[in-house]
Amino acid sequence: MTLRKDFSATNTSPTEQTIDPQITKLVKAIKDRDYTELRSLLFSPTNPADVNAVIDDRSTTPLMLAASLGDFRAVDVLAQASSLNVNAHNKFGNTAFIIAAKGGFTNVLKTILSFPETDANHKNKMGQTAFLLACANGHSNTVDILRHSNRIDVNTTDLTGNNGLMLAAANGHRQTVQFLKMDGRINPLDKNKMGQTALAMAHANGKPDCVALLNPNAPQRHRRYDF
Repeated sequence: MTLRKDFSATNTSPTEQTIDPQITKLVKAIKDRDYTELRSLLFSPTNPADVNAVIDDRSTTPLMLAASLGDFRAVDVLAQASSLNVNAHNKFGNTAFIIAAKGGFTNVLKTILSFPETDANHKNKMGQTAFLLACANGHSNTVDILRHSNRIDVNTTDLTGNNGLMLAAANGHRQTVQFLKMDGRINPLDKNKMGQTALAMAHANGKPDCVALLNPNAPQRHRRYDF
């Protein structure tokens, strides 16, 4: 296992910098999925590319770019750099781990979660974690992976007090709601800052399938489980 620097005591946002030709090549290699070129750039004995470089005005890093593309092979290559800051975040507060969860890229997610230094419960500027965004976007496989990790807080909430079950229900993600409903750590009667439960949010947003799943009084014949 490659040992990386501990950035936990420092600001995890990478410093803004002027993008040089080496960084342009690094970005191209990631987008082209050219792993040989990516290794060559990162591990050049004379002029190695900065693995934590800021590549755009959103403070995106190479790891975030690879995560957004769902490219776990590029993530593997980047992870071999001992100076990789896996917890770097962009201007919205999103880390590569959050980006992978939001996109439902399970292979990338599992790779980054395997790093001991990954802050698995980091919150972006909206108070959203990887788990919350996976729930909100209905990525049931990602949610299942995360809820089975002892590093994930399944009861975390965003700035308005919404937990994962509330977000999944409000967006009509029936399978995700079913997974979370089965998790004994999550109380379906919890309320957000507006006093809404997951059931109330599903009802307010016109999500009848989720209402049926969450309503203990709903007739069984109205419940649909499409997996």
